[in-house]
Amino acid sequence: MIEHGGLPMTHRRTLGFRAFLFTVLLTAMGSLTASAARDATVDPDDREYLRRQYAWFQSLPTARQQQLRVLNDEFHQLDPDTQTRLVRVMQNYNAWLAKLPDNDRQRVLQAETSGERLRIVTELRERDWVRTLPKVQRDEYAHLPVESRAARVREWRSEEDSRHDEWSIAQRNWEDVKLGKVPAGFAAEPRAHLEAFVTNLRPSLTEWDRKALDDARTAADENGQFMWYAIEVVRLADTHPLLPGRVGAKDILSLSEANRDYLTKNDRAIMRKKGPAGMINDDAKDLKRASGKWPEFALELAKHCEKHNLKLPQPIGDCTKEHMPPEVKTFLEKTLEPLLRKTPKGPEQLEALNRASGKWPEYPKMVMDLAKFYRLPIPNWTLPGPPQSWDRFRVSKLKPK
Repeated sequence: MIEHGGLPMTHRRTLGFRAFLFTVLLTAMGSLTASAARDATVDPDDREYLRRQYAWFQSLPTARQQQLRVLNDEFHQLDPDTQTRLVRVMQNYNAWLAKLPDNDRQRVLQAETSGERLRIVTELRERDWVRTLPKVQRDEYAHLPVESRAARVREWRSEEDSRHDEWSIAQRNWEDVKLGKVPAGFAAEPRAHLEAFVTNLRPSLTEWDRKALDDARTAADENGQFMWYAIEVVRLADTHPLLPGRVGAKDILSLSEANRDYLTKNDRAIMRKKGPAGMINDDAKDLKRASGKWPEFALELAKHCEKHNLKLPQPIGDCTKEHMPPEVKTFLEKTLEPLLRKTPKGPEQLEALNRASGKWPEYPKMVMDLAKFYRLPIPNWTLPGPPQSWDRFRVSKLKPK
């Protein structure tokens, strides 16, 4: 039986009309001909288009046709959003391929493997993007060794993404930006709480992060660019979660004598027997990478001890209410604990918190997790004010899920 337009009805029922179009497009990734490439737009109402695509499909080897039917079945097992996204990707790819100069298109189509084809596509896309850059950057790119170009392009793209993200946040906060007024979170009293939080955050930062933070603060104080400072503070707060308490060990040598002696006697996995004191074996890569950072080093050491069933004689950091900073102890006694006694899950959570007392990082981490669960700010240890009030400065909140 033949449908209007020359397509067998049985075939359309087998593959499914839209799935047939999708598989034709997807096949373009590996074997699209120059004539098929000109059909850059899927038009289900164009009978001539359907005839061309069907004729092309029928020209494929039987094995390839069967492969497309399997692909069709897999495609229809995906959720609708993923199907829509993949079809859009294929349409964009097909349109891009159709507009390429013939020699570039042939390079793509004649690639021997999918990996080689992807490499060529990446190269051509990079070339097209570089052409849009200012002359200074184009000249720099032209003089770079070929093997260094991809890394430089990644840096430029990252910078472009950052500018785009900052502009998106600026648009979201345009009323504050264009009026040049001091945002509510930067008035005198909130600013004091913010700076107390930043003071506790600084020991966790790298030198580069500290400089970025200082530059943003200067821009806020001298030029009124409060949004930039807010973006930096939120970024660093998200990438360096705080644990309340004093700054503790950042390397083997800064551990307490009891813990250092215990590791020396009981742990051959990380402690070098030869070389300078405090050197870590090369096999303990995560611990070496975290050395010099708080609380990263201590957290990695705690994971290592748990994995190897090691029991340090002393906690690595502050882990009881009595040892918490005064503002955290007050928060626990006046805010969190009274709340936990009143809520349905609270008593169980309070009992778990008490059981964690004396254990690091369990106790301070649980304090932070409970504060986040109940949306409670901890003075000097979380961003001041309602946690959700800082979402407008988070890039992740601007991107579709």
